Amino acid sequence: MEDSWKALKDEKDERDEKLDTQYLRNLSLDSVPEVVNLLDDKIVSKDIEKYLAERQEDLALQRSWQSFNLSRHKAKQVLTQSKL
Repeated sequence: MEDSWKALKDEKDERDEKLDTQYLRNLSLDSVPEVVNLLDDKIVSKDIEKYLAERQEDLALQRSWQSFNLSRHKAKQVLTQSKL
C-alpha cells in the first residue's frame, strides 16, 4: 500500500501535468482511500469519479465469506462514506 500512496502523492504533487487516470485505474484496491481523497481536488477529472463509481458498484456485489479480502472491505467502507 505504501507504493500506491507514494505514487498517488507524486501524481498529485505534479500540478502542471494532467493526472494519469489510466494509471490510477490499474492500482490495487489499497489505493482507493487515497484516490477518494482526490475527489476534493479541483484538478480531478470526471474519469476519477467514474472509476470510483465503478469500483463501488463492483464492491457492492455479494461474495461468499470465503472470498473476504481486507483491502476490498476497506475500499468498500471508504467508498460508502464518500460523496459519490
